[in-house]
Amino acid sequence: MTPQEFETAWERWSPGFQAALRYGGDLWTLDDVRNEILEGSAQFWANDDGAMVTNFFYSRRIKALWIWLLTGKRKAFDELMPLAEMWGIEEGCTMFMGQGREGLKRRAIPHGYRPWNTLTLFVKDPAQGLMQ
Repeated sequence: MTPQEFETAWERWSPGFQAALRYGGDLWTLDDVRNEILEGSAQFWANDDGAMVTNFFYSRRIKALWIWLLTGKRKAFDELMPLAEMWGIEEGCTMFMGQGREGLKRRAIPHGYRPWNTLTLFVKDPAQGLMQ
């Protein structure tokens, strides 16, 4: 993808990424995501139906391709994921993973993805004080 193609696709799909970031708790800004892509620590995938951002998740046991953000039509996942998965294998990934709303989970299961755990993420603002 050329820089101009990236800019055009980013402009088109960034409102959807903004909505996804908001849904995920605003832990990153659009500028954060864009900078990660431009610095090469995240990957941007786009076609006429949608766009996706991936990056790597590491542990001592795995290197995973992480589906970070996805926006667009439902079929965008079906079209972009095989490309990202092939690239992930070339990069040494031993797992593909992501998180999202129920609709994405339903879309992913027929392609071999499975719910991984039932953990609940919980957060607290330190301004609320310490546990007593």
